[in-house]
Amino acid sequence: QTATCFVPHGIEIGFLNKAKTRYHRSIAIGLKQTVRCDLKYQEAMISGESSRLKWGGARVALGGFIMHLALGTMYTFGNATSYLTSHLRKYDPSLSYKHMLLVFALQIVGQATTMFLGGMLETKVGPRIASLIGGSTMASAVALSSLVKSYVAFAALYGLMFGVGIGLAYSAPLVCGARWVPQRKGLINGVVTAGFGLGAFAFNFIITALVNPHNVSPCVFNNVTCPWGVEGSKKTYFDPHGDVADRVPHVLLILAASYATLVIVGASMLTNPAAALQHKNDRYAESFVDVSDNDAHKPLLINTARLQARTVGMTPRQVVTSGQGWLLWLMMIVTTSTGIYVIGSYKTYAETLTFGQNDDALSHIGSGMSVTNFCGRVVQGFLADIFGAVPVIRGMAVLSAVLTATLTQAKSEAMFTAWVLLITFCYGGNFSLFPTATMHLFGHEHAGENYGIIITALGISGLVGTLLKSELLTAFHEYEYLNFFMAGLSLLGFILSLGLRRSRQGEVAAKLKDLT
Repeated sequence: QTATCFVPHGIEIGFLNKAKTRYHRSIAIGLKQTVRCDLKYQEAMISGESSRLKWGGARVALGGFIMHLALGTMYTFGNATSYLTSHLRKYDPSLSYKHMLLVFALQIVGQATTMFLGGMLETKVGPRIASLIGGSTMASAVALSSLVKSYVAFAALYGLMFGVGIGLAYSAPLVCGARWVPQRKGLINGVVTAGFGLGAFAFNFIITALVNPHNVSPCVFNNVTCPWGVEGSKKTYFDPHGDVADRVPHVLLILAASYATLVIVGASMLTNPAAALQHKNDRYAESFVDVSDNDAHKPLLINTARLQARTVGMTPRQVVTSGQGWLLWLMMIVTTSTGIYVIGSYKTYAETLTFGQNDDALSHIGSGMSVTNFCGRVVQGFLADIFGAVPVIRGMAVLSAVLTATLTQAKSEAMFTAWVLLITFCYGGNFSLFPTATMHLFGHEHAGENYGIIITALGISGLVGTLLKSELLTAFHEYEYLNFFMAGLSLLGFILSLGLRRSRQGEVAAKLKDLT
């Protein structure tokens, strides 16, 4: 009998050709069409297979979230740097926090420059193996850094090698999740990258509890009670020969084992849907539905292999040579620079205000920022599935610009806290919105490699938001003018987004979505 039915993406089903002389097997792409079907059989089949897709996507999201808890510990560096610097000063007393900034910068550079390779690796060996390779590289870097005594070796391991491991593993669960539930890729990206934001929040407490369980306070240099400081500097350090510094190598080994465990557990949950929903001997239909024709009376199912030929997406070379690719790359630089700047300077700026002398209060604000960073990824990823990634990026860019420009007007503790939490919320969403936008604009087939290209922008925004902060403040003299400058960068992100246009591959994917 004839009925209008909906079959979710990836469902295997049999159907007759137009002449009713040949029976075909194929894979559905999520179309609502008028077909001849056995309603009882189809309803039972759809119910079972749809559940498999839904739970498969949920499993991948959970696995990616667990794995990103380990990858996100790169943001514990701000908390751990006092312990790490004090430990290395045992072998090089001239070492300071300024030197250690390079280690964090190398982490960002390592991640940003290898995510493209991570996307290629995932395409070649699958999401599970790619995640294990990246995660093992990161965990090995932390373990080996516990053995070195040289600053250069530590920077190479805990900085560059650590970042390389993150870059290789980062995008695998994002791409895998989009294959399971492409209509919910924004939410999947949000849940997975939320682990990246939450990892730092959780491990900050763990690192402090392990390294400094007795809450020993560092001290400023003086010749009598604190001879291990840096003369002429107001920076505080722990005794390089004391218990806190001595615990660092042991704690690094514990962290390496913890990271490896999280990655192994998370990676074990990553599988591509083809392994669950397709048989080796599937023979696909020879007929093909023209997706540019929104005719409700076309056959329900199409040849998967030939569909992929039409929706393969833009290759990395095409993205690099396209104006759209450069626009999205520039957008990521300017929209993330503001968040990095606020995260890195909120404490030093707050110390110029009346309530800024309460260190406990500022620490609580920092913890709250980790939470809103986490929430921003999930909420904005969800909104991207409803309104589209680019419109949400535009809205968050404008909101971030307004908040940053008016931050110096937030004189009370409550208002200041609300402002920086909202800015961090906007910032966190970038890491679910930009991979989603990359898939929307350039297709799914090369999503891992293409996002690896786009996220290289993070290396530049990290430079603007951290290393150049002091130089910019010197140039502008006041935080108020610096805030206006950073707000202008966010607003520039909104202006750039107006030039984005969906590629031909994205238009095909949109038509498929409209048919559902």
